[in-house]
Amino acid sequence: MRSPRGFTLVELMLAFVVLSFGIVFVLQCFGTALTAIRKVDDTKVLSWMMESEMEELIRSSWEEMGVREGISAGELTTEDGKVYPWKLAVTPSRFPTLNEATLMISKSSGRPASLMSSTYLLKREADEKK
Repeated sequence: MRSPRGFTLVELMLAFVVLSFGIVFVLQCFGTALTAIRKVDDTKVLSWMMESEMEELIRSSWEEMGVREGISAGELTTEDGKVYPWKLAVTPSRFPTLNEATLMISKSSGRPASLMSSTYLLKREADEKK
């Protein structure tokens, strides 16, 4: 039978332990969710930057942008100061009038490309005459 005076000390301690485990679990879930959100945000920024650079390559005369056959590298900086290294490889394609351009952007230097995209660019007239 239950005592009319309330809970025992053992019952209160057990309830406190169970409640503590629940709170720790919830806090870990929040930490994991915040990390996932940061990763998605970085990927979204990289994707936007890649799309923007590829559109610029396609839209403008890529020779005027200083793009040549071979490998170019540089860094893109966002408004909030994050720096993303990029590499652009322009190689001859199987089509005689086109070069293949592959843009790779990494989340940090020394790491493999986080995102990669390829497109075809018209060859320069000087290349076609060779």
